[in-house]
Amino acid sequence: MDTIGPTIFLWTIFYPITALFLMMLMSFWRINRIAGRPAWLAVLPGINLSVLHDIVGQPRWWGVLWFLPIPLIRFFLLALLAFGFSAKFNKGVVYTIGLALLPFIFYPHLAFSEAEYYPDAE
Repeated sequence: MDTIGPTIFLWTIFYPITALFLMMLMSFWRINRIAGRPAWLAVLPGINLSVLHDIVGQPRWWGVLWFLPIPLIRFFLLALLAFGFSAKFNKGVVYTIGLALLPFIFYPHLAFSEAEYYPDAE
């Protein structure tokens, strides 16, 4: 019985993706707490996207747009979320670009740094 194939798969693909997923889940859990929303909403699929749009001051129904089979809408929404988060947490343009292009680095940094949430920021 050859077990090298599944072992390579687990260590090169499954474990890193699971670790990134858990790190992003913990980050959005913490961002919800910082923004004064119930943290458990970060775990619910679909609802978490609506809550993220609500945190940055966008309409909650924009969370439904993530499920449309049009990839360009997702890129547009990702950029809007990155811009909204950097504005609400008082970050600059470079941080906005980082949130859009490297979310698995910048969202955890945003969640676990001393950043403050400004709900009235534009």
